[in-house]
Amino acid sequence: MIRVCCAPRDKIQWITAGNGEVPPLAVPGGKTASGETLYIGRAREQNFLIPGKIQPSLGHLYLPFKGKEIAKKYYEVLCTVN
Repeated sequence: MIRVCCAPRDKIQWITAGNGEVPPLAVPGGKTASGETLYIGRAREQNFLIPGKIQPSLGHLYLPFKGKEIAKKYYEVLCTVN
């Protein structure tokens, strides 16, 4: 099943984080096979801003780049705004 997130720009924000940290209002993006929640994030790789998944237990955001999965210690997390 695929779900699409649609929200007005003033209802979301990108918050800087790292080391697996996820703010309280982070947007979930899926689950691992073991049931851990993954969160939507983004990070830069070679001057490209690329979306990826944050897996808190592993302490990184993972993004696809040139056929590989790259781990990033610092990233931005997609969050909702109260």
